Amino acid sequence: MEEIEIIEKGGIECYTPLEVKEILKISESKAYQLFRSEGFPSFRFGRNLRVTQKDFNEWLNQQKNRSR
Repeated sequence: MEEIEIIEKGGIECYTPLEVKEILKISESKAYQLFRSEGFPSFRFGRNLRVTQKDFNEWLNQQKNRSR
């Protein structure tokens, strides 16, 4: 199992689909589609979808590098 890095504030900072929607300036349905897509590092916490800030930033950098 992958070790999880605990960061300041005593926990892991995560984004919800609605926060990713605001960051990427996409529609709500597109954000949920992204969270369910293969290759996007999201996970379920109960019934809720989340992505860690670290994983999101790494994924976003990979997307930027791909488009060059």
